[in-house]
Order: sequence, then C-alpha cells, then structure tokens
Amino acid sequence: MSKITKYLFLVLLVSGCSQVEDSRNGSVIDVYPVTYSQRFEVVESKEKIEAFVERYHSSINEHGLTITHHISLEESRLNSIKQQLLGLGLTNKAIFTSSSNDKVNAGDITLSTTAYKVVAELCEYSQFGEYQSELGCSSEGLRWKSMVNPQRMLNGEEPLSPSVEN
Repeated sequence: MSKITKYLFLVLLVSGCSQVEDSRNGSVIDVYPVTYSQRFEVVESKEKIEAFVERYHSSINEHGLTITHHISLEESRLNSIKQQLLGLGLTNKAIFTSSSNDKVNAGDITLSTTAYKVVAELCEYSQFGEYQSELGCSSEGLRWKSMVNPQRMLNGEEPLSPSVEN
C-alpha cells in the first residue's frame, strides 16, 4: 500500500469515530415592554410630575420620558414642564414630546416611560452524573435578565426612541 492510501485510511478511520456536535441553541426568552404612564391636569401637575419622576427614575434614565400633550397646550407651558424635568436631573436627550388631538382631555398631559422586562425559561438544576442537553440554560437566562436594554440585542438595533400611538 502506498503512503497516501494508508494516510487516507487512517483519516477515515479517525473521523468515523468523531462526534458531530449540534450547534448551540440559545435560551428561550421573551422580552416584554412595560409602559408606566400617568395623566395630569396641566394646572396642578408640578408635585405629581416630581412624584412620577422619582418613582420611575431608573426607567426614565435608561429609556427616556415621553410627554404627550394636547395640540392646544401653549408652547410656554410645555417648555415650563421641560424645565421642571431638567431641574429634576433629566437630560434633553431623555425627554420626548408628542401631541394629541384628543378633545376629551384637552387640558391634560401624559407622562410615560417604557421599560423592557425579560422572562426566561425555567431551567432544571444541574445534577452530577447526568448528561443534560440544556447545560448552561440558567446562566444564559440570568445573562438576559441582567441586561439593561435587552431589546437592543434582539435585532442588533440602536436604542429605541419612544413611540406614542394615538
């Protein structure tokens, strides 16, 4: 037998015993948007705005705050509300505005922020001596839960700007 034939035979013999590993499957997760919103009358809104910002400060810092107002709201009043929000530690980049034609609530404004919550699959505990196909499930689920902006990982997109549906 020639050297090449022996070499090919050896390669076939060794590769015939190797295990083909499946590609790694990721965790099954769901990302849910959770919107916190509150409607205020423009006249009595100062203390209520402060309370709303204090309660949802971490979500507002990460995802922004949307002010939805009626079209008839004066620009000076809207700017006053924005200045109040800036005084509470928010940045211009975190404040979005949107107008509405809703005549029922013509004197109202609505503040809203959207956070994203991750729900990961439940994993079985690892046990010694048993082979599990879902090895690493809990660490992958915890990695997703610890993300501040999990929605960015789903499509590889930049941060989402708030959108308000009228």
